[in-house]
Amino acid sequence: MKSIFKETIARGLYCSGLVGVTPVAVTFGVESDGNAINAEINLMRSESEQYVEANLDREALIESLKAGDRLKNTSKFWVKPNTRTQTVTTLHQAIYGVKEIEFKTLKGHSSEVYSLSFSPDGKTIASASTDNTIKLWNFDLDKLMLEGCDLLHNYLINNPQRLR
Repeated sequence: MKSIFKETIARGLYCSGLVGVTPVAVTFGVESDGNAINAEINLMRSESEQYVEANLDREALIESLKAGDRLKNTSKFWVKPNTRTQTVTTLHQAIYGVKEIEFKTLKGHSSEVYSLSFSPDGKTIASASTDNTIKLWNFDLDKLMLEGCDLLHNYLINNPQRLR
């Protein structure tokens, strides 16, 4: 009887030990995942900052957009406030520091556009301008992807050093 009692107590202590250790292990695992996500975002942000310093506007913009996209698609729970602030600041610098990048434009407004929205299905863009007009634009993703691939292809042909 004493043997069964001791075995029951030992099992109880063992199980309570597992219950106590499991939350600690899970906490360290979650913290590790969060640190990895922050490190990934900070690396992209840092690369963007280096491109800004080297006056490589296009590369700075691309890298900061990647960081911004990763930030946007990650729950606020995972991202440290400092990482969020630094990434948004770097993205702002890259966007407003662009000097010589030509963007595709939607022509039709006679004044500056102050708002742009995508339809829920992603197939229409609505733009609002200070000329008091709203324009609707058909958004052909296949055509846009083709143009984007062509743009990237032409860029890499003209800048082969970027492939190294």
